[in-house]
Amino acid sequence: MKHLWLLLTFFSCLQEVTAQFIPLDRKRHADSLEHAMRTDPSDSLKARAAYLLSEYWGKEDTSKAKVYLANGKKLAGNSPYARALYQHYIGQLYFKTRPDRSEQAYLRVDSIAVAEGLRFKSAYALLAAAWHNYCVLQQMKDDTEAVLNALRDKVIVYTRKAERYEQLPDLYASVGMLLDNELEYDKAATYFDQAIAMLDTVSIDNAQQAYILSLVSSNYLARNKLNEAKHYQDRVKVLLHDFPESVYYMEYLLNETDYYSKRKQYNEALRCIDSGLVLAQRIAGPYDVERFRNRQAEIFALQGRHREAKEVLLAIAQQPTTPFATTRMMYYQDLAKQYVKLGDFKEAYRWNQVYSDISDSLNKAKLKEKIFQWETKFRTAESKLEIASLKSQKSAAQLEAKNNRLFNWVLGLGCLMLLLIAAFSVVYYREQKRSGIQEALHHKQQLKELEQQRELAVTKAVLEGEEGERRRMARDLHDGLGGMLASVKIHLSGWAAKLVEIPEEQEFHQVVEQLDGSVSELRRIARNMMPEALLKFGFEAALNDLSVFYTDNSVQVYFQPFELQKNNSQQVQVTIYRIVQELIANAVRHGRATRIVLQCIQQHKTFLITVEDNGIGFDQTILQEKEGMGLMNIKSRVSYYKGTMELITAKGEGTTVHIELCDY
Repeated sequence: MKHLWLLLTFFSCLQEVTAQFIPLDRKRHADSLEHAMRTDPSDSLKARAAYLLSEYWGKEDTSKAKVYLANGKKLAGNSPYARALYQHYIGQLYFKTRPDRSEQAYLRVDSIAVAEGLRFKSAYALLAAAWHNYCVLQQMKDDTEAVLNALRDKVIVYTRKAERYEQLPDLYASVGMLLDNELEYDKAATYFDQAIAMLDTVSIDNAQQAYILSLVSSNYLARNKLNEAKHYQDRVKVLLHDFPESVYYMEYLLNETDYYSKRKQYNEALRCIDSGLVLAQRIAGPYDVERFRNRQAEIFALQGRHREAKEVLLAIAQQPTTPFATTRMMYYQDLAKQYVKLGDFKEAYRWNQVYSDISDSLNKAKLKEKIFQWETKFRTAESKLEIASLKSQKSAAQLEAKNNRLFNWVLGLGCLMLLLIAAFSVVYYREQKRSGIQEALHHKQQLKELEQQRELAVTKAVLEGEEGERRRMARDLHDGLGGMLASVKIHLSGWAAKLVEIPEEQEFHQVVEQLDGSVSELRRIARNMMPEALLKFGFEAALNDLSVFYTDNSVQVYFQPFELQKNNSQQVQVTIYRIVQELIANAVRHGRATRIVLQCIQQHKTFLITVEDNGIGFDQTILQEKEGMGLMNIKSRVSYYKGTMELITAKGEGTTVHIELCDY
C-alpha cells in the first residue's frame, strides 16, 4: 500500500514545467519572476516569466493565473514555439480542475512540435515537460502501463535531446517507483541504481536529492534490506535539515515509520506517525493526512490493537480522499480483516463485498472461497444447518476451481507450444528481413555522411576564402589606395602653400575636404571588411565597438555580453561577428529599428546569440519565394557550425533572431 502512496509525491514532482523541481521557497521564487517581468529588456523573457507566474498562481488564484497567461501569450508572439508553450501552460492551469482539457492541451504541444518541425533544445525541453504532466493524468486514471511507456519512450528521450541531464536521476527514480508500485522490486532497483549513479555526475538541489533518496530507501525497505535503507534515510535527514516544514520531510517520516515497524519498534514508528500527522495537517492536504492515518492503522494492527486499527480504517474508508481505486480497495480489505479479528463477521462480509464490487481480480475462485469463509462464520450464530450447507457449497466450489485450473493448465500449455512455434517462425522471418533493411540503411547513412562532409568542406573553403579576400582587400585599400589619396592631399596642400595667391580659394578647399571625406570613407570600408578591434582587442570589444558604431541619435543598440571568453578560436569569433554585423545592419537598413538589443552568451563551447529590434518586421512567407543574400550568408555560417537559427517576425511587430552554435 505504501507504494501507492508514494505516487502522490510523484504527482507533485511531475507537475513542474520543463522540469523545474518544486522550489523550497516558493514566495521568493514568485518575487524573482515579478522582478523579471519589470526589468527584462526582452519580450520573450518577460513572456516566460509571465507563464511561470501563471503556473504559480494557478495553485492559489485561478483568475490571477489567467491574467498572467494572457499577458504571456501577448508578449510571446505567434511563432510555432510560442504557440506550443502557450498550450503547455493551458494544461498547467486546468490540471486539477479540468483534467480532460489539460490532457488535450499537452497533446497539442506534441502536435505543434511535430507539424512545425521544432528540433531545438528549448522545444525538446517543452515536449519532455508536456509528456511528463500527461503521465500524471494517466496515473490518475490508474493506467500505470501508459505512464511507464510515456516515461521511457517520450519523457526520457526528449530530456536527453534537450541535454537536461540534471533531470534524468529524477526520471529514472520515477520509473523505479512505478515498478515498486507493481511489486517489481528487483526490476525497480536497477532504475534506482541508475538514478544514484547519475547523482554524482550532475548538480541538483537538496530537495530533489532528498526525493530520490527517499524512493531508494523505500525500495530497500520493501526488499527487507534495513541497513541499506537506514543509510539512505540518514542522508535524507541531512539534506532536509534546514527544511523540516517541507513535503519531502513527510516522505522521510513515512520511511522512518516503515523502518521501525520492520524492526518491531512500534512505539518509535507511532512517534514518527504523530510527527507526520502534525506536519501534514499544517502544510499539506487531506491526501497526506490520510497516508499517515493509514500507516497508523497498520501499526495498531501489528500491535494487536485491532479495535483502534478498525476505528482509524473505518474513518478513512467512509470518506476516502485518495484518487486511486486500488488504494480504496486496500482500505476496504484491511478493514474487513480487522472486523474478522474482532469477531464481527457481518461487518467483515459487508466491507469485503464492497471490496469485491470494485475489484477486477483474476482469481475469482480464491475470492469466492474467502467470501464463503466469512459467510460461514457469520451464519454460525444463526443456524448450524445453514453452515453445513455453506460448507458443501464451498467444497463444490473448490472442486470446480481445481478442475478448472487443471483444464486451463493443459489448454494453456498446448496454446503456449503453438504460440512459441509461431513466434519463432515470425522472429526468424523478421530477422532476415531486418538484416537486409539494416544493411541498406547503413549504406545510405554512409553516403549521407560523405555528402555532409563534402558540403562542410565546401562551406569551410568558401568562408575561409571570403575572409581571406576581405583581409586582402582591406589591406590593399588601407595601404594602397588610402596611402595614395593621403599622398595626393599632402602634395596638393604643399603646392598650395607655395603659391602667393590661390585663385578661387573656396573651390580649392572643397577639393581638399572631398579628399578628406574619401580617405575617411575608404578607412570605414576597410574597417568593416576586417575590424581592427577584433584582431587587436578580442571578441567582446569588437562586438561592443560594432554596437557603438551603429548607435546615434536615431538608433540605440544595447549590447549584453555574458561569460564571453578570450580564448575562443579566431574563426568562430569572425563568424559570430559577421552574423551580428549582418543582423544589426538589416535591422537598421530594412527594419527601420530605433532600439536593438544584442545578447551574446557563452556556455563552455556553446554560443547563444539573440538580436531583437522594434522595427517594422516583415511577412515570413516572402522568404519562401526569395531569400536575401544576407540571410543566406547567415544561415550558411550557422549551418557550418551545426547550429540552429529561429526567426520570429511579423509585420509591425519587430524581429527577433535566436541563434545557437558550438565552437567544436
